[in-house]
Amino acid sequence: MLKSVSIAFIFRGLGAISAFLMSVVIAKQLPIDEAGYYFLTFTTLNILTPFNLFGTNVASLRFTGSAYAEK
Repeated sequence: MLKSVSIAFIFRGLGAISAFLMSVVIAKQLPIDEAGYYFLTFTTLNILTPFNLFGTNVASLRFTGSAYAEK
């Protein structure tokens, strides 16, 4: 279990680092106003995404787990 937790932690860290580096690249390549529009849109989508799921991610996990347990 420790191995799987450490692998997940490593991938989370790599994801955070790559997101930061992508933000730096976007900030350097785009003009200030366009970068601001990009970050505003990206943040708005990140805030609204959990509300748009309506529990479908939890339901799919539950039904997949119950179908797997019946086999």
